[in-house]
Amino acid sequence: MSWVLDRSRAECDDGGLQRSSSDSRFSRPRFFMPHPTYFVTVLALGVFLGGPGIAMASEDAPEATQKERPHVHVNPGPFPQLRSRMKARKAIRRGRKESRRRARVGGEAGTPGYAHEATGEEGVWGWVERLEGQEPSSAASSSEQSPTGEGKASGDPTGAAASVGAAAVLAESAFDIPIDRTPEVEKWIQYFTVGGRKHFVRWLSRAPKYQPMMRAALREAGLPEDLVFLAMIESGYNDRAYSSAAAAGHWQFISSTGRSYGLRIDWWVDDRRDPEKSLDAAIRYLDELHRMFGDWRLAWASYNTGPGRVRRATVRSGSKDFWVLARGPYLHSETDNYVPKIMAAAIVGKDPTAFGFVVAEDVPALVYDKAQVDGSVDLEVLAQCA
Repeated sequence: MSWVLDRSRAECDDGGLQRSSSDSRFSRPRFFMPHPTYFVTVLALGVFLGGPGIAMASEDAPEATQKERPHVHVNPGPFPQLRSRMKARKAIRRGRKESRRRARVGGEAGTPGYAHEATGEEGVWGWVERLEGQEPSSAASSSEQSPTGEGKASGDPTGAAASVGAAAVLAESAFDIPIDRTPEVEKWIQYFTVGGRKHFVRWLSRAPKYQPMMRAALREAGLPEDLVFLAMIESGYNDRAYSSAAAAGHWQFISSTGRSYGLRIDWWVDDRRDPEKSLDAAIRYLDELHRMFGDWRLAWASYNTGPGRVRRATVRSGSKDFWVLARGPYLHSETDNYVPKIMAAAIVGKDPTAFGFVVAEDVPALVYDKAQVDGSVDLEVLAQCA
């Protein structure tokens, strides 16, 4: 036990320090009393690590009782409803922050006023949250106005907003990827055809240039050709697209993933922006994810958030159904909406005229020749030779 020493009141004797008997400030330390929050923290950790959500058979229970309940219920974590609400609030704040950022910079390149969409100032994530749990209808579609404020959708030749309920619906056999007509998918169909129509028009204008090359490569690799709509959601077929997570190119690779699949990313060259090299890397990555999970929905979710997080979500939920994960507190809101966005883009992009879009037919496909050059050659000379 140590002593509390006050040098100003200590007495020196033979070079040593002695305690003054009359000094009340020399005392033994008091007994340590933990703060009440200490017990609350310990209790919360106990609930989180092994609380009542984990039902396990007791050693004292009869053998028959253990056989009747052989399955173990996996705890989804403490307070799942609270986590769901917190995730929704974060999505709304992220949408508002993105809207303010786009308003400051003037929107996407070449798109003045990009932040002022038909969905209002709440942003796309607020729009999605507002429709949470609702089935879109033709009345709801017609209530959303275009950016012009005249109730006319951009890209609609008749000037009338396309109604999701009245649009022709393709059979599932028309797709080679899984398509689920869930409320989540319907919400994004409504957004692409009404609130975010002008953005989908821009994506469709780039599609004829890149889709033929992508479909040919996917067909040669034995993968579904409709995976081209994943690139549409990732970048809108814009090879100069660059995300806040430092992902770039058509397939939005981050640098670590791109390098692991053979892409060169340095000061001089960024193969993520190369249509052919990035396509080859995306094909190998998607094929690996599909073989890992055996389901395209989980593979797409892994492409967005990482295979490790999806694997942990399946363990916590006890299910390999993506919709179970998306409707629970297991994945981020961005991933919850990522798979429905791909399905909605495929439904609209497969037959855009049924939703009132006009597809440009004069856009040439990307065709090029390869030539091996020895040594250093001026780029101007190469351009003249081409």
